[in-house]
Amino acid sequence: CQRTAEACKTAYTQDFAEMLANPEIEAVMVMNETGRHGELAMQALEAGKHVLVTKPLEMTVAKCDQIIALAKSKGLVLGLDHCRRLRPSVQSLRAAVENCFFGRPLGLSVGLRVKREMPYFQENGGWRGTRELDGGVLCNQSIHHLDEVIFMFGLPEAVSCHTWTQNHAIEMEDLGVATWRYANGLVVNIFATTCYPQATWYYQMELHGTDGAYIHREGGIESAPVTKFFKNGQWSDTAPYPRECEWLNSMDNFAKVIRQGGDLLTAPADGRRAVQLINAMYESAYKRNGAWVEL
Repeated sequence: CQRTAEACKTAYTQDFAEMLANPEIEAVMVMNETGRHGELAMQALEAGKHVLVTKPLEMTVAKCDQIIALAKSKGLVLGLDHCRRLRPSVQSLRAAVENCFFGRPLGLSVGLRVKREMPYFQENGGWRGTRELDGGVLCNQSIHHLDEVIFMFGLPEAVSCHTWTQNHAIEMEDLGVATWRYANGLVVNIFATTCYPQATWYYQMELHGTDGAYIHREGGIESAPVTKFFKNGQWSDTAPYPRECEWLNSMDNFAKVIRQGGDLLTAPADGRRAVQLINAMYESAYKRNGAWVEL
């Protein structure tokens, strides 16, 4: 789509309004520009529809709070599609953390290397890479993996972040480096770029504690994902506490909650925490020259 952003907005806003008027439609999945998730989500909620939002929930915590408050006041289900939580590797890592396999967590590193070229940022009105509607690599691509860390350990107490725009004519960063500090002593390092030369989603996570360690790699040079756990002097391909998610995808879980109640795989508060973390990293990088920002 090479239309202007305004033409795109006008076209699908009209289609969306017509859809919301259909009484047979019970639920809506919002997958437009991040900085307009709230606009469409709140329209759907006002029309009495349950809403599942793609990642991240919105660009600001204030917008997240507006969406969450409206869903609560209407008694409607609001879910988030933080889809990596479904993966057996992520579920099994969380089980290991819950069972203190690693002892006291000390260090965790996340690396994400992705290739994005300028047509990716220019299509559909050019919303990607903008401050208002998308953010940069830390907000758009890295949200999957930031949520993994939050899923394991919750929010840190403070973050420090630096950003660069190395190779794309965009408003936001195509390289982000951040450090998170937890109250229990855990230190997390994040490295993310969209300037990688290989067309891949090359992702690495390494975790170590006083008693054990963990490595996960996928994409890049790996032909298949590699996951290993270390304990008592040995590395193993077998998860100490293997766990699989009962849901095929977030939509299945969302539909079950609508029909039968129960817990969402990603609750609205989880989506809000991810945005709070991104906002804090951006405050550190863009407003405080990398200084620590407390959450």
